[in-house]
Amino acid sequence: MKQRIKRKLKRYAAKYLPTAGITLLAIILTVYTLNICLDLSAVKVLTTPALESTEYEIAGLTGYIFRDEEVLYSQNPGAAVYRVGDGEMVVVDTELARVYTYGNTADYLAERVKLEHRINLLSRSIEAGRQNAAAAAETKSRLRSVYNRIMESLSGGDLSGVAALSDEMLVYLNAFGKLSGKNNDLKGELDSLKNQLSELANSYSGEHESIKNSRSGYFFYTCDGLEDVFDYGLIDTLTAAGLDALVSEAPKDKIPGKYAVGKMIYNYIWYLAVPADACLCRKLHDAAEYKVTFPAENLELQMTLHRISLSEGDESGILIFSSGIMPQGFSWSRVQQIELLVSEITGLRVPDAAVREEKGIKGVYILSSSQVVFRRIKIIYEGEGYYVVAPRDPEAENYKEYLDSGDQIIISVSDGELYSGRIIN
Repeated sequence: MKQRIKRKLKRYAAKYLPTAGITLLAIILTVYTLNICLDLSAVKVLTTPALESTEYEIAGLTGYIFRDEEVLYSQNPGAAVYRVGDGEMVVVDTELARVYTYGNTADYLAERVKLEHRINLLSRSIEAGRQNAAAAAETKSRLRSVYNRIMESLSGGDLSGVAALSDEMLVYLNAFGKLSGKNNDLKGELDSLKNQLSELANSYSGEHESIKNSRSGYFFYTCDGLEDVFDYGLIDTLTAAGLDALVSEAPKDKIPGKYAVGKMIYNYIWYLAVPADACLCRKLHDAAEYKVTFPAENLELQMTLHRISLSEGDESGILIFSSGIMPQGFSWSRVQQIELLVSEITGLRVPDAAVREEKGIKGVYILSSSQVVFRRIKIIYEGEGYYVVAPRDPEAENYKEYLDSGDQIIISVSDGELYSGRIIN
């Protein structure tokens, strides 16, 4: 096409202009015609598709646990031999422990924990080794899987992960031995360990104090001395200043002549009081559900925001979350580092370099079938070098004016000419 236009221009110039400079004039007119009138220049356009993006706003915070706690004491200074499990739910008037005048609770518990751990592994081994048609093949498969995970943990330097997986390996090795007939005495070993556990409890004799509960609830072995400081009854009136005062208090000293045996928890609902700045407090809403992660516990919970304590003009406040779940294996340490998912925003990702403002309306230009078209946007999140904009609402009357998923957003055009209706081949 370019050559055809050039030939026509040469013929025109030959007829009406002197011979000299015909070629130069033709070239000048050709370039002008192609680049200005026909817009056939080699324009380079950089585009990117409008894709869905989800952004997470996460706040790292410190929380303090409040539970309905009562410390139980004994007059005896010796070993507390527990009659129920740690964290076990108990009915009224259950014998929780026998406390003797001699011995050491820590020594007793250390030996008990070792025995209970071995009993747990053997019980799982026996269960995994129950005979059925697919048991051997399944156990082999699980052994391979655990072995591969151990090797991955070793290569990554995750020694704690290796320790946890070694228990899994032992369970399946025992189970495979039972299935293959090489280890038929697992039941005998289990019975022996249970007898040792019973003997451990019976190794304490003589004078003791029996500790019982006056109300039903959950019994825990350990106390931190802060049970009366982080008072459950303060939850509905607690302020940021009040929480600061509690945090600064030291654990209560031992009561003369009394020795803490454990504590009862009378309500399964517990609270987490979290100091936060005013900006964060205003972003959240009472009674809403939020995802709270406890990294050190490897635990994630959906917790209800029970209340926000923030007075007008305050620079900081507290968020009080509640939960009715008592997670198995949770340490219940009074102070917890948490990660709070503040917001989760989903929309279309747009580079900030592509955003324009036309007649007071923010938007972007897109390339649609070689034509430049302006599309409105509504910014809902600002990131580093990009925005997230609201997806097109098909219910809106003018929905076609807004950016849609998959639209080719124009980031830049080489000649800088960007306007609605332009044709770019």
